Amino acid sequence: MKSPDGNCWRGTLDNSGTLQFVQVDYDGLITDVDDKQQKPDVKVKIYPNPAGENVFISITPEKAGAQLEITDINGRSLHTENISNTESCIDLSGYSKGVYIFNIYDSNGMLLESKKVIRE
Repeated sequence: MKSPDGNCWRGTLDNSGTLQFVQVDYDGLITDVDDKQQKPDVKVKIYPNPAGENVFISITPEKAGAQLEITDINGRSLHTENISNTESCIDLSGYSKGVYIFNIYDSNGMLLESKKVIRE
């Protein structure tokens, strides 16, 4: 925490509920994390949501060849397929209404996107 005079303080709560503050050197102290800077710039869109019979997946050309895995809410794998095009249509007509997890992995198995999709 930074006080109005510019000093930095670290607060620690002890077991009795008392908050103790200690002044800390603020050189190199990270006070905020820019989420945009931390997350890789991955261009994956999964839409519409909620979905009817079809879900569309849009990926950047350099991510073509990614793998889609659809799981139920309990984590059971229901479907996997390679996404070879930048635009793909996934047929959900055989799925009952509910919540599904769409996981997109790159060719190295790294998770690019995970999204809950509701089938109406």
